[in-house]
Amino acid sequence: MKYIQRPNYFTSQFLLEKDFNDEQTYHRDMRLRHNSLLHEWGVVEGLKVTRAEPKKIAVSEGMAIDKYGREIILLPDCTVPDTINTINLDVDVLEPNTTIEITVIYDEIKDDGDEVAVGNDKKYTRTSERPKFVIYGSKTSKDNLQDGNVDFKTGFAPTDDNVILLAQVTLDNGEVSAVDNSVRKLAGPKLSNLDNLELDGTISAENLNLTGNSTIDGDLTVNGNLEVIGNVIARDTEHIVGDVSLGDADNHEVKVTGVIRSGHSSGALRVDDGLHTTGALTVDGNVGIGKNNPTEKLEVAGTVKATRFEGDGSGLTGIGAGKWSDGGSNGIYYNNGNVGIGTNSTYAELTVNGSIGFANGTAPMMYIHQSGTSNAPRPIIAHSPRYRNWGVEYRDQEDIMVFQGSGQPVLSVGLRYKKVGIGITNPTEKLEVDGTVKATKFEGDGSGLTGISAGGTKWSDGSNNSIYYNHGNVGICTNRTYAELTVNGSIGFANGTAPMMYIHQSGKNNAPRPIIAHSPSHPNWGVEYRDHGDLMVFQGSGEPVLSVGLGSKKVGIGTNNPRQKLEVAGTVKATRFEGDGSGLTGIRAGAETKWSDGSNNSIYYNHGNVGIGTNSTYAELTVNGSIGFANGTAPMMYIHQSGTNNASRPIIAHSPRYRNWGVEYREHGDLMVFQGSGEPVLSVGLGYKKVGIGITNPTEKLEVAGTVKATRFVGDGSGLTGIRAGSETKWYDGSNNSIYYNHGNVGIGTNSTYAELTVNGSIGFANGTAPMMYIHQSARNNASRPIIAHSPSHRNWGVEYREHGDLIVFQGSGEPVLSVGLGSKKVGIGTNNPRQKLEVAGTVKATRFEGDGSGLTGISAGGTKWSDGGSNRIYYNAGNVGIGTNNPTQKLEVAGSVKAIATNTGNRTAYGVQSVVGGNRNGTKFGLYAQATGGTSGSRFGVYGRADAHNNTSAIVYGVYGRARGGKTSYAGYFDGNANVTGHLTYRTIGQVSSRELKENINTLAIEDAIETLEGLNPVQFSYKKDHQKETHIGFIAEDVPDLVASHDRKTLSPMDIVAVLTKVVKEQNNTISLLMEKVQTLEQKTQSSAF
Repeated sequence: MKYIQRPNYFTSQFLLEKDFNDEQTYHRDMRLRHNSLLHEWGVVEGLKVTRAEPKKIAVSEGMAIDKYGREIILLPDCTVPDTINTINLDVDVLEPNTTIEITVIYDEIKDDGDEVAVGNDKKYTRTSERPKFVIYGSKTSKDNLQDGNVDFKTGFAPTDDNVILLAQVTLDNGEVSAVDNSVRKLAGPKLSNLDNLELDGTISAENLNLTGNSTIDGDLTVNGNLEVIGNVIARDTEHIVGDVSLGDADNHEVKVTGVIRSGHSSGALRVDDGLHTTGALTVDGNVGIGKNNPTEKLEVAGTVKATRFEGDGSGLTGIGAGKWSDGGSNGIYYNNGNVGIGTNSTYAELTVNGSIGFANGTAPMMYIHQSGTSNAPRPIIAHSPRYRNWGVEYRDQEDIMVFQGSGQPVLSVGLRYKKVGIGITNPTEKLEVDGTVKATKFEGDGSGLTGISAGGTKWSDGSNNSIYYNHGNVGICTNRTYAELTVNGSIGFANGTAPMMYIHQSGKNNAPRPIIAHSPSHPNWGVEYRDHGDLMVFQGSGEPVLSVGLGSKKVGIGTNNPRQKLEVAGTVKATRFEGDGSGLTGIRAGAETKWSDGSNNSIYYNHGNVGIGTNSTYAELTVNGSIGFANGTAPMMYIHQSGTNNASRPIIAHSPRYRNWGVEYREHGDLMVFQGSGEPVLSVGLGYKKVGIGITNPTEKLEVAGTVKATRFVGDGSGLTGIRAGSETKWYDGSNNSIYYNHGNVGIGTNSTYAELTVNGSIGFANGTAPMMYIHQSARNNASRPIIAHSPSHRNWGVEYREHGDLIVFQGSGEPVLSVGLGSKKVGIGTNNPRQKLEVAGTVKATRFEGDGSGLTGISAGGTKWSDGGSNRIYYNAGNVGIGTNNPTQKLEVAGSVKAIATNTGNRTAYGVQSVVGGNRNGTKFGLYAQATGGTSGSRFGVYGRADAHNNTSAIVYGVYGRARGGKTSYAGYFDGNANVTGHLTYRTIGQVSSRELKENINTLAIEDAIETLEGLNPVQFSYKKDHQKETHIGFIAEDVPDLVASHDRKTLSPMDIVAVLTKVVKEQNNTISLLMEKVQTLEQKTQSSAF
């Protein structure tokens, strides 16, 4: 049929069934054409899905149009299937915990109630048009359930136009837990492609759908609100003048797939309110807090406060060998090239069954090298001969101390450049952490060992600087021994590459033991090693200050169980990070009192103790001087003889009276614990690579139980272990690997002594629970003394213990790198007088921080200020923080710019800035509130979004991505002003605000004006200049349209103006048609009357 035929009737016409069917077909086809060509298919109104019962959903009355234009109507009394408008989900085809999709399609059936018999045939007087619900997401497919009204299908609902999506329903244990109606497909009017579309009037439509590409080459002016339910895609730069508000509820999101750039006059992105991020914040450039132009990755002009840190650990080295005589109980032995003090079971060049004390309180306790500044790297402290790469290594060429576990760096301290690395060997900032930093508290301490310049070939009852044996203790240059080995001077290790001490002899499950302790009466002030967990713990009075996990590569400050790279239990204040050290413990005394009672500087035996240079022994070996180790590669000391289940033992203790002040090694957990008065100050886990400050068992890399305040960081810490005692006490002049006495210095395994005691090898301590060294003999007012020094010519490079303040200070060239207050439980980096748990004088750089939730926080403060000063400072005011302003009114107020750069790796999502405002309280909440103001010239961007795909044709980029759902009114984008789109505007539906409350001067459009305007509209075909594909469009020329529908600048058009004109003209035409039809009916009636 070439043309559409409308049935025509006349008087006396004989009508057949076909005539009535043609009449219905004509009207039905015209209505379908109207619906499909002038409307976008989808939900017109209603059809909202809600939870009716635990296992039932209800669908409200409403209407939808499918792609063919068929109307799907659900009446209020429509049974679906057994109750009003409900669907039963208690079926065996659905998983109990899943998400299903509710869709609707058109369906028509012949009802039995409309059946009539015509001869032998069944005929129906009506055809029932009704909806049919198709539910996707079931295990198996079943059709025509629930009186034929419901089908269940597997998989996901098709995204084409075969079904109309109403909602997504979440099932929890078979019951309806959530219904999401925001996913529904909405219907709306179809608009042809217009040359210019200006929305300035009223659109009398609940939904306006534009399918395909709607291109606006000029401006799109919306005087009211523009609501976009779907995505707003700006292909080119999108400029929004004035303020922009995104979202109106706490759970609304603004998603930027690309990069946010600032149009602020300062060139930086300014955030005037508090900024809260739930994920990681990655900054490629430098970050300044209180600084406008930061020169480091993180530059803080003020205090950093954190609730948790995580970090790193280290170990001990042994001592080279000599040759002694076999004696009785508690004596000195020579065993196959090794020397044993108090024990004949030697597992290193020097094995001490007890502790070592140094009577000279000001001389370095040990030297790492004999001389030079380019010595080969050497272990200072190692776990045992079998585990030489578990502990601490010194690298002379870089002046770096490296805590390592299984050869991997846990904590590195740069003495020259005053920089500290956790999980990295060469830090580029004051503190650089390769991992997560988490802190709730910081307490701290750290110190190291010093070598002793040695002499020639024998022990004697000689002049000054001699060796004494005193009641089982050995004194070098002192007869006043307070530990198994007391040195009045320093200890040097000639082998520059061997570990200076071993914590354990062997095994991996040794008990915790102190490495460095303040004195025998304070063994819990210092450093303790915990084999279980491989932790080194700095502790003060038994409380952890810093814990380093050598295995887990985690550091804890104020906690001994760090769970991240650096975990701080307290406040972190930093402008820069570097370093740390540890101390020595004393040695317990023996029984008898013999050796030789000689003149000054001789060697004495006193009740089982050995004194070198002193007869006043207070430990198994008391040295009035320093100890040197000629073998620069061998461990300087061993903590244990063998095994992996040794009992915990102090390595370094303050004195025999204060054994719990110093460092203890705990074999179980592989922990080194610095302790004060028995409480952990710093714990280092060598196995789990975790460090705790103020806590014994850190669960993160660095866990601090206390406050961290920093302006500078350097370093790390470790200690020595004691040695179990043996029997007799004689010295012996022998062949190779023997013991030498040279001008007041003692050499074990070497005649080239550069300190009071020089050991060519390592030192081991057989007594696994006694402190390995004591820093002082007794008293509480001893002078400051180096614990570990680089060499006799570089005494101010290493670790120093300062009795006044109970401080262990890592120093380089005399400047503090890391200071640990065993009494105050405070750690300083770059300062020797920390006033907070961690105070850093310098820059802190980390790959992750945790504190108060997801990063580091500022400084706990009182009153109304942080720092005194001028502009660009950081202030604290009644709970608010101001950067560059001293009167912040929000949680964080920055008088300046904030710049965030994010780079994703792999297929992961990266957020330059991610802002979440939570809470279930009422009120206005802004996830991101941006405002740009200025003078009369220039550009201002409240929010500037840009996304580049770098010629990736498969990528989807969003300059600005908005999503809103769940509210009474949800706007993914809300614009209070004009919206200018220079590219394509793609959306599901568009609604123009048309409320009477927003309008004035409302007058009826005159039909004459409408007809005149319609006649003045001249449709044209055209393509856009900027459209490289040169697609053909149909529309109008804004400059040529009549004034009634023209914009003020004649660059844009409002479709509602044209719709209003068309509506007025069509209504007038309908009135005219009605009048004509009445006249036609009158004429027909007259004609029929005349016919009869």
